[in-house]
Amino acid sequence: MVRTIGHLFFHAAERHSARTALKPAGAPDQAWTFAALADAVRETALGLSSLGIGVGDRVALIADNSARWLIADLSILSIGAIDVPRGTDTTPSEIDYLVRHSGSRVVVVQDRETLDELAPTLADIADLRTIVLLDGSYRQGDPRTVLSLDEVRERGAKLRQKGATLELFTEQLRGNDLATIVYTSGTTGKPKGVTLTHDNILHNIRAIPEVVEFTGDDVFLSILPAWHMFERLIEYAALSKGCLTVYTQKRTFKHDLLRESPTVLAAVPRLYELLYEEARKRLTEDGSWAQRTLVKSLLRASAAVRAADRIDPRTGRAPGGLALWLRPVHALADKLIFTKFRAALGGRLRTLVSGGGSLPEHIDSFFDVAGVPILNGYGLTETAPLVAVRRRERIVLRTVGPPIRDTEIQVRDTEGRCVNCGEVGVLHVRGPQVTAGYYQDREATRKAFDEHGYFDTGDLVRVHPTGDIEITGRAKDTIVLRGGENVEPEPIENALRLSPLVEQILVVGQDQKALGALIVPVKDALVARLPVTTSGAAVEFDPDDAQVRKLVQRELERLVTREAGFKPFEMVRRFVLMTEPFSIETGELTETLKMRRHAITKRRASELARLFSE
Repeated sequence: MVRTIGHLFFHAAERHSARTALKPAGAPDQAWTFAALADAVRETALGLSSLGIGVGDRVALIADNSARWLIADLSILSIGAIDVPRGTDTTPSEIDYLVRHSGSRVVVVQDRETLDELAPTLADIADLRTIVLLDGSYRQGDPRTVLSLDEVRERGAKLRQKGATLELFTEQLRGNDLATIVYTSGTTGKPKGVTLTHDNILHNIRAIPEVVEFTGDDVFLSILPAWHMFERLIEYAALSKGCLTVYTQKRTFKHDLLRESPTVLAAVPRLYELLYEEARKRLTEDGSWAQRTLVKSLLRASAAVRAADRIDPRTGRAPGGLALWLRPVHALADKLIFTKFRAALGGRLRTLVSGGGSLPEHIDSFFDVAGVPILNGYGLTETAPLVAVRRRERIVLRTVGPPIRDTEIQVRDTEGRCVNCGEVGVLHVRGPQVTAGYYQDREATRKAFDEHGYFDTGDLVRVHPTGDIEITGRAKDTIVLRGGENVEPEPIENALRLSPLVEQILVVGQDQKALGALIVPVKDALVARLPVTTSGAAVEFDPDDAQVRKLVQRELERLVTREAGFKPFEMVRRFVLMTEPFSIETGELTETLKMRRHAITKRRASELARLFSE
């Protein structure tokens, strides 16, 4: 019986030993068969055990996508240790927190460059024993004992030659043992450690085939960060079915679609948006006026046909109508336009999964019309991560489909009462995939769950009569950008309030490409920095004046930097200067002068529309 992720992997490796499991895009000479991958995992796991790592120990894994990341991950899990993963774009202050808070005794780091950046931080952590480099090795001045992954594996290979096996560890492991602690941003700015067991993750892996029908002939193109649970789940599921996983990067992604001809792609909305924008530009801006006009007409007709065919979530039926008479036109559009679009995606893509943010409806509709519908899904790190996803046979736009099996949901109002079907409320989830809580944080765990074990997602939804879930917003403050990045606005706002030019600020950007802000400036301070007019006339405050905006932009760039602990996607790229402050009287501030975010965004809707339309 498969009890752990390690069991799942080794069973798959035995069944598909001769198949290729992993490779970087365009590098067949760096491919790993399942047999070779299994050997690497066994020996690396034994090597880690020689460092004193065993059941229940935490190992921080600070690295990006690669075969070596997966080897390290599976090796840690195979000896019953718990990995604490994060990407190399994580700031040193965050690494310091998660290593200390998790009590990690070993840190696995991507390369020398990453270690050099983290060296001052790691040198100060007394409980840290060893650093393992996926690429690179020890050099004079390193803060701790440093081993390369190859050296760790060599240790394990020697133990294996002497008869050592992983059975000592695997026999102790059970499904309810912790597999990973994934730190996410918290409301106070400090990350929360989401604890996930082998059972939590295995439940989702077992549910995946009902949505994504992996076979040994499939090619999965991997582009999302490996430490994100969405990507991690798909990789585990692909391995379990003998599927080939090909690693790509953002800069080579479009080329790799053509070169590798994948059949499965899991991505965030922003990636699908980039593919759409390129196609739209090519279709509607290239060619003669007559060609562009024909293409636009074909696109409109095709969209009308698909709209008539799609299920209406409110009725459970397709509307039909006169648009169905346009089927021959849609067939022509498919031959002239959409076959080329599908060819640009490699020609074999049959399963596209979207998660990590809200999928814009026009993107969703275009892919559906083009014959490559997106299986839009929803989940959180706390649910390992899948809660709901569309089914291929029932593409319902604006929704994330129905819940996956064994998943119970309730939609509640602000008083905790369940709302009627079709009404908006906060989604609560209960199921085998839901975390038991946050690592060493009883208070956060208590707040997240009710007495019946339902987890409060903080997301506003409505459930349609068809059972499909539509995400309408977020009750919590966390902002999810279109690229899937989670942003906690409060630390950014606190940093920007340090500016003498900023009186009040609200950071926004839910489902946008980048963050924006509504800023109430200190007008006198801004005016004082403007150059005096040649005529000697008094300088007036103008929120749209180029010099005024330049001064504010400089402040944003000065205060929100990597050196201050912020990531690139946490930079505020756009802003609107407000002439009216937020106040208690307008309902935008509480009696204790805290911002009511939803009230502000509702009242300032016109400013927000202008902010993201520029």
